[in-house]
Amino acid sequence: MSGLFFGPRERLLSPLPPAECVARLRTVVISPVALIASGTLQDWAFTGAVDDDRLHVRRSHRFSRANAQNAFYGRIIPDQGGTRIEGRFRPSIGGLVFLALWTLVVGGFGVAVLTTDLFAPSDRPKVALGCAAMVLAVLAFQYLGRRLSRAHDADVLRMLGATTEARRLD
Repeated sequence: MSGLFFGPRERLLSPLPPAECVARLRTVVISPVALIASGTLQDWAFTGAVDDDRLHVRRSHRFSRANAQNAFYGRIIPDQGGTRIEGRFRPSIGGLVFLALWTLVVGGFGVAVLTTDLFAPSDRPKVALGCAAMVLAVLAFQYLGRRLSRAHDADVLRMLGATTEARRLD
């Protein structure tokens, strides 16, 4: 199930020191608000945040408000004179919490339908089946989103490698 929400662990190794990697990444990765407010004709950009030891980056379109879109969440780690960047693609914590709560509420409602007198006995299986279909639809959309985001994920990894002169370890 974790493959449905989380991509594989990615590891990159750069010969540059961590401070140089952070400085270079900060010139490429902009905040989503800055992309919207920039007024430029740049449609695609790498948005997120780069701290001294952490980063999250996604490839964003300036007209997209995809808060549930997967992003690369990683750590910047000093490694023998260079820098190791490791992390994985996943939805935001808010997106995961929303999916979990929504699934629990709909699933709980389906169980309540089957075990209580909320509906007539002849309607219970139909309503419970509808709840199960809604939970399965969320899982199917999450799976489809992961499949469709592979090109964006590859673009983020290419940008990380090119910006920090890093190569993939795995």
